[in-house]
Amino acid sequence: ATQPLLKEHAEALSTRIIFGYKKPPSRNDPAQREAYLKHRQTDYTYENDQKVYANPFSFGTKVLEEAKKHGIDKLYICAQGWQDGGYDGRTPSTWPICKEAGGEAELVKHLKIAKEMGYLVDAHMDYTDCYTCSHLYSDDLVCKGPDGKREINGSWAGGRAYNLCVRNAWEKWAPAEMEKIQGLGFRGGMFFDVFGAVYPYRCCDPKHPYNRKEGAQYHRLIVEKARNLFGVTGMECEFDDYMDVVDFINYPGCAETDMFRKMGDPVAEKGWRSLPYIVVPFWELAYHDAVLSTPYRYAAPRTPRDKLKLVEFCGRPIYYSIAIKDIPEFKKTYDFYKEYRDLMVEEMTSHKKLADGIFKTTFGNGAYVLVNYGDKPYNYNGMAIVPPMGYKIVRK
Repeated sequence: ATQPLLKEHAEALSTRIIFGYKKPPSRNDPAQREAYLKHRQTDYTYENDQKVYANPFSFGTKVLEEAKKHGIDKLYICAQGWQDGGYDGRTPSTWPICKEAGGEAELVKHLKIAKEMGYLVDAHMDYTDCYTCSHLYSDDLVCKGPDGKREINGSWAGGRAYNLCVRNAWEKWAPAEMEKIQGLGFRGGMFFDVFGAVYPYRCCDPKHPYNRKEGAQYHRLIVEKARNLFGVTGMECEFDDYMDVVDFINYPGCAETDMFRKMGDPVAEKGWRSLPYIVVPFWELAYHDAVLSTPYRYAAPRTPRDKLKLVEFCGRPIYYSIAIKDIPEFKKTYDFYKEYRDLMVEEMTSHKKLADGIFKTTFGNGAYVLVNYGDKPYNYNGMAIVPPMGYKIVRK
């Protein structure tokens, strides 16, 4: 009732477009192993930084145009790498807007066209990492440990990644930056990468100290600010402490392989993974009517069972990348999503296993979904026949 943009999100197919990006050495390629290990230890500067590649902002416009031609009238794009240095390249720098993708003028043009087409494009942000190649970098930006040393969370596209002091960001520059970003014309919210995927950092720098609980409170201040500015907010994963100011998440912390591998069947592994189990929508039962979500990561329905799990958990399909050649497949997924997307804003009241491979999910408006993972039709109390590897949506 108070967030009309959220209704559009609930009806839209979700994907991402990456604009600027770097090509660091691959950790999975043995031939690049030595270079990768060196990359992990490198504090790049702006002067010796890696090359930035890009899909131009005009490419994003072509994707939208092709989607419109195929009849996808509701689409949400998470825009990645529109900032200086591209995706995860020079965090926390935002300006100058990625020149390799066309710069600020081309981004504004792209966002204006998207708005005219009725599509949603959000501002993808990261307020957790800090690279030495950032225009903004100084040691004062970084969380310090009890020993006074800069705290590291790994290495990503920009090289060695330090923990960004979220208190420093909030008190000195983040609110003003978000206001400036709003002026670019994003219509689709603000999305926070990593927020919700890792527990809040702490900082022991005597100039701006805070503990983890206080770190979560600074996260909340940032998300609330973004919600007031952009209308909706999104997050990678889920933490309960400020979920009431989050409108959508990409996924609760479950991998697709864990979601599907067992389905009640033991496998030849050791430890808890060797136990037979099924995954139930515990998180969705708590939050489904308040936060849009997807049941597992990379939730493009690539197989029949992917589609069944999306229906069973009533999740929004997400494509983590998009190419123009894929638009016809996107249209098929969009048509599939339209079958049940009206249930995205309903309370999930129960989830039951009716028989082996048969599940029923019930919603607050009286509708329910029957899902059949078996190889034979299922007769539900003489009221509905669910085909093998199929589903049935019953509305009252």
